[in-house]
Amino acid sequence: MCLCADAIACLGAYLRGEPMPPRTDRVEAMRALWPFAEVGSDRETFIYEAEH
Repeated sequence: MCLCADAIACLGAYLRGEPMPPRTDRVEAMRALWPFAEVGSDRETFIYEAEH
C-alpha cells in the first residue's frame, strides 16, 4: 500500500505540473531491497516484447 500511495502521489504531482514529492523513509527502505544490482537499478525500465 505504501508503494501504491507513493505512485499515486507522483502521478498526481505530474498531472498538476508540480515537482515529484519526496519519498518517505518506508518507500526508500523498500527500494533498497531491489535484488538485481547486476542488471541495473530499479530506476531503469526494461521492456519485454514476446515474439509472435
